[in-house]
Amino acid sequence: MRDQSILLEKPDSRLYTIIIIDMLVRL
Repeated sequence: MRDQSILLEKPDSRLYTIIIIDMLVRL
């Protein structure tokens, strides 16, 4: 939970890009 909170508080464009790509690949 704490890790997610930190990510939300300090967004990283690279992290979001990786997550989006990962989701698209899974689809």
